[in-house]
Amino acid sequence: MASTQQTLPPDPGEKIQGEEAQFSTVPIHVVTNPSELPVEFLEPSAETQLVIGFDCEGVDLCRHGTLCIMQLAFPDAIYLVDAVQGGEAVVQACKPALESNYITKVIHDCKRDSEALYFQFGIKLHNVVDTQFSSTVKRHQSRRNSICRLKQIKQRRSFDYCVCCYNFG
Repeated sequence: MASTQQTLPPDPGEKIQGEEAQFSTVPIHVVTNPSELPVEFLEPSAETQLVIGFDCEGVDLCRHGTLCIMQLAFPDAIYLVDAVQGGEAVVQACKPALESNYITKVIHDCKRDSEALYFQFGIKLHNVVDTQFSSTVKRHQSRRNSICRLKQIKQRRSFDYCVCCYNFG
């Protein structure tokens, strides 16, 4: 597994003051083999519920494009899953975690990512918090007619929301 170290602030909300600020290093791993991923990710369970940052990159990322990299951000490390070099095996190894309700995936704009995962690999994202969608909800909360919309939102924290909202599938 290829690894590198990146300097990041210890707490994203913490203000860094001057050049004397203390930084911690977060390992970044390039993953081409499923064995290079954390066991708690590969084998989701109710006992080890996780919250991770998640994003995909690719060429024309959609149902007909090519998924190249899945980015998984854990509190203590970042994993770049290389779908090109690792092939379908490494992506399929992630399927139980990506479909698990025990792992919350925080993502911004899940439309293209979930579309690519579903049509290219048969993976249906579950337990997704879409920050773009959350931003839209926040704007609608200030409007009087948002009560019905909020009820719909609470019922759809999964791939199904993306399918309904973005009309693919």
